Amino acid sequence: MHIIMDMGTSNTRLFLCDGDMVIASKKGAFGAGVTKKSGRDFLTASLKALIFELCSENKADADLLDAIIVSGMAGSEIGLLDVPHMNIPTGIGELAENVVKADISEVCSAPFIFVRGLKKTEGEDVCDMMRGEETETVGIILAQGLQADSLLVLPGTHNKVICVNARGEITDFATTFSGELLSGIMQHSILSGQVSYDFEIVEKEIFRGAEYSKENGLNAAIFHVRVDGKNGKNKDELTSFLFGAVIGEDIPLITRMAKDKNIYVGGRENLKKIYSMLIGDAAVPLEASVADDAVRRGLSAIYKLI
Repeated sequence: MHIIMDMGTSNTRLFLCDGDMVIASKKGAFGAGVTKKSGRDFLTASLKALIFELCSENKADADLLDAIIVSGMAGSEIGLLDVPHMNIPTGIGELAENVVKADISEVCSAPFIFVRGLKKTEGEDVCDMMRGEETETVGIILAQGLQADSLLVLPGTHNKVICVNARGEITDFATTFSGELLSGIMQHSILSGQVSYDFEIVEKEIFRGAEYSKENGLNAAIFHVRVDGKNGKNKDELTSFLFGAVIGEDIPLITRMAKDKNIYVGGRENLKKIYSMLIGDAAVPLEASVADDAVRRGLSAIYKLI
């Protein structure tokens, strides 16, 4: 048996597997980001508890696992082990050949196998990086059977736009701050309480927000949400305008990188719908089952190659 682990900044997901079969899964409301406030010891203790809970609930011995294979922020400087990024272009073969194995005995006796993140460089300077999305991309390629140049739009805390060639290699990517920007605005700004993640999309406000931002700039568009609130707009309308304004800023980048590629859009249902609306007819929304299972599918395929 082995565990597949996807650790983000805020959450961690575990899958207990026997060969290709997923026996059970468990999610923890913590990620690598907790080290900034509570320290690495808190992270390792939280992960140890989650692993042993998953195993004990399913009559497995955590210390006798074959391996714990990991992607995401666990391999960052704020995670379990600072694992260096790899350069692009990179495909599943290179990811499997360059994993980093480590013992993290304070968590579990089973060996940890870290899939390295990717970086894009200009000369000797790093101009972009990712951790976790490379594995998610592998999972999407396999699930969709992609065999042509494609562009993946993967919304999250940091939105990733990823170019994949016909050989399944990641050849280029870019990152935007959209998800974290929306979170900050909704939770820590004067708009807090007027806008919320729990909203129904108002299509005309999505396009109105995107157009307002295009014409007047994002800063003005964000404040205009407050103005619209004074004019009687409801939460759904205000939130839709805000999402349209912020996400609309990603569209020129996506359009430039897409060229003649097929465009696939993942992420939560609301985000997937909004990105697809603003991209237009070229966008193909990924089925929820594909998007939700991409990291596990990718890690499982990489583990088979090791």
